[in-house]
Amino acid sequence: MNDPQTLVKLSSLALSRGFTDIGEKAIDRNLALDNRSFYAYSFKAQIFEFRNDLASANTNRIKLLEIAPWNTSNMLQLATNYLKLGEKEKAV
Repeated sequence: MNDPQTLVKLSSLALSRGFTDIGEKAIDRNLALDNRSFYAYSFKAQIFEFRNDLASANTNRIKLLEIAPWNTSNMLQLATNYLKLGEKEKAV
C-alpha cells in the first residue's frame, strides 16, 4: 500500500482496536512515504506513551514541533513527558 492517507486511516483504525503492532507497521510505512506526516508522528508518539517509553515518544513529539509549531496539545504532552522523566528544565 502506497497511499499515505489510507495508511493513516488504517493505523488509526488498528490503534483504536488495540492492534498496536499493525498500527505501528502502517505508521512506519506512512513515514517512509511521507516523512512530514503529522498524524503518523502523533500516532507513533502515542504508541510509545502507551508503552511508557517516554523518551521515544518525545523524539516523535519534537518532530511534531518542527511540523506544527502551533500545536499546543503536542507541546503540553511533550512537557508532561519531560516532567514524568524528571527533566524539569526541558519541560519549560
